[in-house]
Amino acid sequence: MTTKYFLILLTMLSVTFLGIACGDDLTGGHGSSGNTDTGDNLNSDSVDDSGITGGTDSGIAGGTDSGIAGGTDSSIDSSNSDTNSDADDGSDTADTASDDSFDKDGDGWYPPQDCDDKNPKVNPDQKEIPNNKIDDNCDGRIDEVSDLPSDTDSTTDDICAAKDFTITPSPVTLMILEDMSGSMAPNFNDETQKWDDDSNPGRWSIVKLALQSLLKTYADTQIEFGLDFFPEGGKNCSISSTPKFDCALNNSQVIYDALPADDAPKGSTPLYKAMDNYSNAGFAPGCMGEDKQKYLLIVSDGQDSCGTGGWSSKKATAKELGEESAKLKGLGIKTFAIGFGDGVDESQLNAIAAAGGTNFTTYLPADNKSALEDAFNKIAHSIVNCNFEVPPVGDDVDRDDVNFYFNKKVVPMDDKCIKGKGWTWTTDAKDEIFFCKDSCDKLQNGDVDVTAEWGCPAVTLD
Repeated sequence: MTTKYFLILLTMLSVTFLGIACGDDLTGGHGSSGNTDTGDNLNSDSVDDSGITGGTDSGIAGGTDSGIAGGTDSSIDSSNSDTNSDADDGSDTADTASDDSFDKDGDGWYPPQDCDDKNPKVNPDQKEIPNNKIDDNCDGRIDEVSDLPSDTDSTTDDICAAKDFTITPSPVTLMILEDMSGSMAPNFNDETQKWDDDSNPGRWSIVKLALQSLLKTYADTQIEFGLDFFPEGGKNCSISSTPKFDCALNNSQVIYDALPADDAPKGSTPLYKAMDNYSNAGFAPGCMGEDKQKYLLIVSDGQDSCGTGGWSSKKATAKELGEESAKLKGLGIKTFAIGFGDGVDESQLNAIAAAGGTNFTTYLPADNKSALEDAFNKIAHSIVNCNFEVPPVGDDVDRDDVNFYFNKKVVPMDDKCIKGKGWTWTTDAKDEIFFCKDSCDKLQNGDVDVTAEWGCPAVTLD
């Protein structure tokens, strides 16, 4: 080793001497072997002064004018001792760089350019991924989505090649179970229980207008409406074997056009038996699908008058109606109750609402068209779905690399809705999400365009 360094030093001295003899100074000279170094600076970034392979003056490590193992002019890198046993061609640095032990993650990059040599996904060739708290491209900056200007509508497409896709709300069904007993007809007098009030246009005529408003307002939403009446055809305590209209998407207009005439109401009030129909999944299959969120909306102006057996001699109690509502809830059907007019049995309707499993634990009272429309809107608003189905993607797509947007602004992930914001997965298969309370409220308030992208790691709440 002593002999080798002695020879190298002699070579360096001879090259230096030759450079001086040719009149070149150390900061602006040309080497005797055609070196093209402009010599503006000893630390110039030109290949010939600092490169491992660029220069030709000394032929040592392909080095610069007097460099050893790619060193700078006039410097000797004593730390680069030769430990190789094979023929030394002067390329000590090149030999070291080819040693995989100095590229620990095998990505072809070496420290310090590779700022994390234990992670092959971190090096200057990588694109910066938002919100992963990592400097992926080793540029000294962590480019998160939150770093984008606040007034931008940009998503993450240009950062990690995200691809848009469509998510759809999970189906929601709303069966309207409407009281069509005789007290809903024109001229009915609550005090005399006769049809002698010429000033009363009939409660059904008012309910019908409010229903038409509901169907029109929510026609283009994901709510699948259905409509059923009790009693069937005005026949005392009779109930139907199938609903008038089973739940279906985009059938609002069909129901709207087929609402009965104002004088249609007749008969008694078999409320309990009409509710019990929905404990049979085959009664209204369009409403009762297992993959759907199911709701029953009862509108009545009175009280049950037919009992659990369907005979007018015995009325159902509030307790029995509450138990029926609880049974439906156990089957996945949640029940709302609206009482219209002055003759409602509050205890019965409150028992239904309390056990119904919705946010409305008491019945909603209404005594005119405006109040009834308000009650309908509150209920419809509350069931606008915050669950969305996420479609299948290829095996090469990480289902954690997904983001959702409201009106082009990212909605962060809030795992298990701990903070009540953002969104969370609802299934282990990650094929459905739920927008947590704050985000759900925005959805239900309307005017929200929901979009989604694959390709970038999910933005999460801090």
